[in-house]
Amino acid sequence: ESISCHLKKSLYGLKQAPRAWYMRLRQELESIGLKASEADAGLFILCDGNVRTYVIVYVDDILIAGRTAGINAVKKILKENFDVKDIGEA
Repeated sequence: ESISCHLKKSLYGLKQAPRAWYMRLRQELESIGLKASEADAGLFILCDGNVRTYVIVYVDDILIAGRTAGINAVKKILKENFDVKDIGEA
């Protein structure tokens, strides 16, 4: 008899952990309409008419730029799905 297990969550410290974290983050950002830049995998852009919101991801740091409503929408999604700490304006 053969048994195999499928790991549902990545574990911190494994080689695959950063990729799994990025893929989950990307999925959440895309769920609110942000699109990954073709030029840089760490840049996500939301265009809503003339209003743009930018999310820049570097390792485990995230910078959000744009108008207040767009920034707050991204922060809300991040807080609902991840353990985040808002350290204020850059």
